[in-house]
Amino acid sequence: MNYQHYAPFVKFLFWTGCRPCEAIGLRWGSFTSDCSRIHFHESIVEVSGKLVRREETKTRVKRWFSCTPKLQALLQSIRPEAPHLDTLVFPSVKGGAIGETNFADRAWKTVLTNLRLYEKDGVKMTPYNCRDTFITLQAVQGNSSTTIAKWVGSSSKVVEEKYLDKLKLEHLRPTEI
Repeated sequence: MNYQHYAPFVKFLFWTGCRPCEAIGLRWGSFTSDCSRIHFHESIVEVSGKLVRREETKTRVKRWFSCTPKLQALLQSIRPEAPHLDTLVFPSVKGGAIGETNFADRAWKTVLTNLRLYEKDGVKMTPYNCRDTFITLQAVQGNSSTTIAKWVGSSSKVVEEKYLDKLKLEHLRPTEI
């Protein structure tokens, strides 16, 4: 099967650092008219195998995200002519909400396995790794943990402990005695 349908969804995950459940639940009413800003305030999660819309994010933090020109162009390219505000931005092939587990087990795993990227050092890559990549790249670019945390709906403490400490340790060397 060709999984090209999901390419905008995956790009969005990499370019925003949002949680997959936030992207899955995103509706066109959560954007400014020119797609320059996104309001993350809800999600779709799986509960006992069923997709459930939640009127909050994982951390219950509502946030606005300013789009880069590249992200804005992507969103404008997939936006329907006159989208209904409740229409999902990233529907499944059949038009409903993407099932995160189904997507990860089928499309994600198939594509990454074909590229020989699905597993590294015994660790399987998941769509959540897009978030990790975004945060790490933003830190490498010199953005503060506070700024990154606001963008991704986390705390600066989590960003520092999970991402920045690892980056610092990779570049630090003990002082010669």
